[in-house]
Amino acid sequence: ARTRRCTASLGGRSTADGEHALGFKGKNVVWTVGGGVRARFTCQDDVKDVCWCRFQGEESTSRPTDEDEDGDKSGAGWFLCMLHRDSWTLYGLSGEFHTMPLGFDAVSFAATKMGLLFTAKDGSTSLAAHTLDAPTAI
Repeated sequence: ARTRRCTASLGGRSTADGEHALGFKGKNVVWTVGGGVRARFTCQDDVKDVCWCRFQGEESTSRPTDEDEDGDKSGAGWFLCMLHRDSWTLYGLSGEFHTMPLGFDAVSFAATKMGLLFTAKDGSTSLAAHTLDAPTAI
């Protein structure tokens, strides 16, 4: 299983509950906080990578951190994102989720201030700026 420590993606700090980590293997993703399991997810397709992304203008009722890098304590806009070969899945902290096709074979992705940045197998990049938008070539 691969594990990604997520404190850097969550405002550069642990929460009062402890350090956040995302682990994934095959179709399964586990979110732990302070060593305890916070949530488990099973996707339809194998997971290539996971990250937290904050989409501007989106609302989420709970939060992965006590306070983000901008001092915001609302948790608005945080989503757990999972990359698959040719699609991506996101889970909102209040339980909403959906999977969207990419239209290309992805090799990696990364959270940015503008949204989720995807890198395709051919080296091209695309950005998903909103949770319901298909990535747009940049």
